[in-house]
Amino acid sequence: MATQPVVMQEPETATFYSWVGTTPSSQIIHMYGGERKVDSTGQIIRTVDVNAQFHNGMFSTSDPESIRILRNMAKPGNGITEDREVFYNATMSKDQQVRRSAAKASQLEGDLAKEKEENSRLRKLLEKSGGRKE
Repeated sequence: MATQPVVMQEPETATFYSWVGTTPSSQIIHMYGGERKVDSTGQIIRTVDVNAQFHNGMFSTSDPESIRILRNMAKPGNGITEDREVFYNATMSKDQQVRRSAAKASQLEGDLAKEKEENSRLRKLLEKSGGRKE
C-alpha cells in the first residue's frame, strides 16, 4: 500500500498594529496562560503566560490562538488592526501621508514600467519564434 506524502504547511503568520491616539503603542496584551493548576501528583503548577507585546505599534505571531484572540479584538475604532494602511492613517500626520502616497505612486509607476518592458520583450520573443503577431 502506497503512503501519501506528508505536506507540511507553514503556520499562518499575522502582523497586528496598535496605536493610542496618534502614537504607535508599545502595549502588552495578556492573551492566555498564567492559570494555576494541580497536576497528577498534587503539585500546583502555573501555565505559561502568553502575551502580545507590541513594539512601535507592531506585533507579529504565528500562534493560532493569539491570532484568533487579536482578530476578535481588532474592531474599528479600538486601536488594533491587521491593516497596515489603517495603522499608518491613524499614526501619520497629513503631510507624512501625502509624502508616503507620492512615494508609493512613484514606486508603482516604476513597477508598471518594468512590467511593460517585460511584456514587450516577451512579445518580441514570441514573434521571433514564429508565434502569434498582433
